[in-house]
Amino acid sequence: MTARYPTRRGVVLAGVLALAACDSLKIDAKAEAVAKAAYVSLVQENDAALIGMFEPAQRTPRAGAILPQMRALVPPRAAGAPLVPVPVLTNWKTFVGTGGTTLTLQHTYDYGDADIVVTSVLVPAQPKGDWWLRSFNINLTQSPPDTVAPQADNPKTPA
Repeated sequence: MTARYPTRRGVVLAGVLALAACDSLKIDAKAEAVAKAAYVSLVQENDAALIGMFEPAQRTPRAGAILPQMRALVPPRAAGAPLVPVPVLTNWKTFVGTGGTTLTLQHTYDYGDADIVVTSVLVPAQPKGDWWLRSFNINLTQSPPDTVAPQADNPKTPA
């Protein structure tokens, strides 16, 4: 029986994969800044700035037309509260494939009785080092009311 030892190529490949795994645990600060700035632009009704963050193929009149509907989901802020609550990064993933790299970031903005969850899908921009939005979605999650609605009386069964 012959013992098999890792080849030099196998050791190098394992090292590259280990380094890639370590590097993928970091989120590019520029990408996260774009994701956060996109939500601020939405709330501040700065649609031109938000559309400017999209990758060029996404900068269409249709993209701008949906922004007022998205903005309508944002809860009103309490008196004295900041315009945008401090976001919490709740989920992220990186995908590298034959079509390139995508980075998906999910931030949650706490409005008290409601949360806005923003999912931003980013792709590397040109020049290198910058990011563009490929997709920008918001979801509203509201807490149930504190009071329970009264139950209707049971209807009588017809005779």
